[in-house]
Amino acid sequence: MYNIAFLYFKKLPWLSLRVPGNRKIEEIRIIKHKTADDIFQQMGKPFFLAFSYIKKLKPMEEPNYKYLYSLFKRNNTMIVDTFTPRDFQAPKKLN
Repeated sequence: MYNIAFLYFKKLPWLSLRVPGNRKIEEIRIIKHKTADDIFQQMGKPFFLAFSYIKKLKPMEEPNYKYLYSLFKRNNTMIVDTFTPRDFQAPKKLN
């Protein structure tokens, strides 16, 4: 989601962060926690709803890709015009 936000805004609040070494990761986490909702609200309702849904998932829980696709399709978001529901599915595991 942050990749899409970067393409949308051409910047992210933590990209210019100047913090030495190990503290940088923690500082980025804090900034993301404080600004994430605002970033995705500015992008529009489908992005905010998708982000809200994704952040509630438990680790290793598979998202409902049809639901995520429907958020963008229902709101006539141009991004859906370049994808099909199949693009939102998890890749098949190779044996």
